[in-house]
Amino acid sequence: MVYLMCYYREENKFPRRVFGDLARKINNPGHCSLDNWAYLHYYRDVLIPSPLPEGWDLEKTTNGELKDLECFYRNHSNGLLLKALNLSGGSHSNPDLLKEYSRSGFNRKIELFTMKKDGEPRGIIMADLSEAGLNMSDLTNSFKLFIMDPEEMTEVIINSFLNRVSEIFGEENRIPVLVYPEDTAMKLNMPVEKSYTLWVINMEASDTYFKYLKTLLKFIHH
Repeated sequence: MVYLMCYYREENKFPRRVFGDLARKINNPGHCSLDNWAYLHYYRDVLIPSPLPEGWDLEKTTNGELKDLECFYRNHSNGLLLKALNLSGGSHSNPDLLKEYSRSGFNRKIELFTMKKDGEPRGIIMADLSEAGLNMSDLTNSFKLFIMDPEEMTEVIINSFLNRVSEIFGEENRIPVLVYPEDTAMKLNMPVEKSYTLWVINMEASDTYFKYLKTLLKFIHH
């Protein structure tokens, strides 16, 4: 393994101490990083699909647009999020890993779409499909939205984009959505329900992690 990752809620004391405090102690996002997501739902059976306004379009994501995302993330956080989600380096496919899931009897699929305004990428939709056995608290089987430039973007426009690709999830009408950065979802007045933090550690820093855990456990026992 190269990376370990998990989602947690900041108000939950135990994971905040075990994961969040460690990242802050290491103080190096290249070794251990924290990134906040807004969490909400897209209700396909409730929202009436709206046509995209003039100038807006949705296309399959190119390697160049993934590099644009990487540049945006580097300026915003410079952590491990994109590497852990296999979205860095201008590629998002890992056929060997997906084949391993299939051999183990699990279905796993990822598709990427770019939201564009006048031909310029404004954000990327990651349709992250997992079956029940791999779905962590409704976070793995979800839409993940990376909004790089929210100018002229609205909740209605975002819902129109989601409607266009929602058939990927089959008959599901209530689809979880994670939005990054979290503060952009707030600025767009999206119906945010919760906040989740994605913790990622590079296994090269695992010695630091386990030393921290050992110290923490000794403190708890006292």
